[in-house]
Amino acid sequence: MNPLHQSAIKSAEKVRLKLGVNMFSPINIYDTCEALNVTVRIVPINMEGLYVQSDKKNNSTILLSNERPIPRRVFTCAHELGHHTYSHGSKIDALTHTNQYTPEQDEEELLVNSFAGYLLMPIAGVFSEFRKRRWNPQYSTPEQFYAISSTFGVGYNTLVYHCRANNIINFSKATELLKYSPKKIFVKEFSKELAIDRLEAFFQEALNLGK
Repeated sequence: MNPLHQSAIKSAEKVRLKLGVNMFSPINIYDTCEALNVTVRIVPINMEGLYVQSDKKNNSTILLSNERPIPRRVFTCAHELGHHTYSHGSKIDALTHTNQYTPEQDEEELLVNSFAGYLLMPIAGVFSEFRKRRWNPQYSTPEQFYAISSTFGVGYNTLVYHCRANNIINFSKATELLKYSPKKIFVKEFSKELAIDRLEAFFQEALNLGK
């Protein structure tokens, strides 16, 4: 494992330790920020997020766009908290594939992205959620991955990429899973009404298995 990922894991573990949260439980990122004295505001702006560092580090602010899906806001919030954790100073993030960064900025963005992933989806926690349901990640269905991503409050693709980056699944499995989206998972070959019924029944079963 490279030093960047090692640093991200250690920093995420320190945050959880400070909050008294183990490495198995999902967290509420907004409660986490509040506990760390970071204010989070959801505002009508067309960007992913903005971290504003105040003169006093314990009074900093994260701004999130209300135009983004809820799971994406969750990851963006954790990403911005990473800038706070590493004292990167105020940052505005688009989090798009077209961003152009200097090498130093590239390293910072990769670092806080890794931090966000490990904070929201600790490896032990991901394995635990699959194991509780007697699911093997390498052989799990898109529906099952979506259920686990919802448990952690992150997007479906976010979980798939995280699992691939940490060798929980191999490249071919990730490629197979990424052919699907939440919409395709539950709507393909079903009417909208039937898909909703199937979704509700599936998640009730997944929740019962996770207890």
